[in-house]
Amino acid sequence: MMFVSVPGANDVTEMPKSEVKRKMSTGDLPPDAVVWSQKNNTWKPPAAISSLIESPVAPAPAPTAAAPAPAGKSAPVLKAAPKLKAAPKLKAAPKATATPQTEGQAAVPRAKIARTPQVTSRAKTGQVASGQIRANPNAVRSAVTQMEAEEARSSGWIKWVCLLVGFIVGGLLLFNWFYVNVPLQDNIAKSRYSNASVYGHLGGFFQANTLAVHVFDAPDVSADNFDEFIVSLAGSTPHDSRWEFVTLTSGWMAEYGMSGEDWRDLAGLKGQDQEVVQKFVVDHLRSSSGRLLMPVTHSMNYDRTVQMKESIWNGFVKKMTHQ
Repeated sequence: MMFVSVPGANDVTEMPKSEVKRKMSTGDLPPDAVVWSQKNNTWKPPAAISSLIESPVAPAPAPTAAAPAPAGKSAPVLKAAPKLKAAPKLKAAPKATATPQTEGQAAVPRAKIARTPQVTSRAKTGQVASGQIRANPNAVRSAVTQMEAEEARSSGWIKWVCLLVGFIVGGLLLFNWFYVNVPLQDNIAKSRYSNASVYGHLGGFFQANTLAVHVFDAPDVSADNFDEFIVSLAGSTPHDSRWEFVTLTSGWMAEYGMSGEDWRDLAGLKGQDQEVVQKFVVDHLRSSSGRLLMPVTHSMNYDRTVQMKESIWNGFVKKMTHQ
């Protein structure tokens, strides 16, 4: 493919060499036109390109030579040069390395050139010509390695935080298991309620002054012997002098509670009648937030007070025995 520039025209025309030769033979190519090809790598009159004058054609008048470039300065540079198909785009247009710009040659506007030829020739020193771009695989690998190292450094602290959090959670689970749950289950297994599924841990897993007791299943417990079971549970609590508050639940969320002192006093009621245990529990049972379920100021109506206490006790038994 060749590129033809005609003085006075705004565009550079791209056409095969055979078409250029045909236009030369028919006289359709102006005598002052210039031709650029990758092989020549410069703008030349058609008559100065040997491959175009292999067949007899009418000799074209030689163009008027342009004034020589001032001493010490390089030859004039085209504003832009056309680009061969599929060739990479260059930032700068190629220079005319051998022949000065022909007089009367039309300047090629940069904005209207869609393609720029790939400069393939090398200077005498063997260096790559200006504008030729070659990817360096080693440089690409180095850049990728550097980006991966920076990403690893930026995300390294997140991994350490996750490891620290996991270590803390795992440590709390192990501490709760061996410090609270194991001795609680061992103690309850020594009572007549060894089949009860009971689990204990620190309140919120880190509140050292609170004990949480979960009763998931107690097949041997009913409303008739619940008073004995709750006393046995209080007596099976390990490290009883440590707790300031004890929460009770039949599931995962705390539903009832007692102060640590009341819980220890409840353990001391072993062997007492059901009415004594029931009255003590009702008078000291609290919600999970710590509020007493039985008001401190009792009703002046005795029957109403009895009904309130029976309601609190029955609700507590029903929840804890899953009935």
